[in-house]
Amino acid sequence: MSDDYGKAVLDPWQATAFAAITEKKVFTRIHAYPKPSDDEASAFLENGCVDTGFLKDNGISIVYTRESCDNPDLTAVREGVYLLKE
Repeated sequence: MSDDYGKAVLDPWQATAFAAITEKKVFTRIHAYPKPSDDEASAFLENGCVDTGFLKDNGISIVYTRESCDNPDLTAVREGVYLLKE
């Protein structure tokens, strides 16, 4: 994955491991207890990843999810991994 894709949104409970393994930034992650940003990330994923404005406003270019994404602004690169089109 290119360095051009530097920030991901994913399940906040998985974000710490994702960041450690990929060396990519994450939108939010849960340390001790959920924060409002964790709820935002979860809602985005649960609603089919349709809010491109959310991605752009938060500098997010990678979506990692077990849910399906129904957003024409995202390109599927493998199962559960989507990149924001430029």
